Amino acid sequence: MYLNLLIPAIIGIVSFALAILPTDVYYYQTPMGIIGKFYANSMLVLINSRMLLGSEEVPSTIVSEMKFGAAPAAANDSVHITGISQSGKEV
Repeated sequence: MYLNLLIPAIIGIVSFALAILPTDVYYYQTPMGIIGKFYANSMLVLINSRMLLGSEEVPSTIVSEMKFGAAPAAANDSVHITGISQSGKEV
């Protein structure tokens, strides 16, 4: 049950013991790499579990009802669009 808490603690103690060895070899880097991978894997499991805990009634994506741009012109409105062509003349 407490295996997820026990494994990093044991690896941390081992890496500390390896770090205080009176040698020039960096043996502690291997268990520290294992702790980093364990932590990253735990975070991915946590994020994925939050996605699965959502209710089926609520959609997982939220679609906004906001519309951007100008409102469409009514049938009796006249719209005059001007611009400049590539030759520099007004259209």
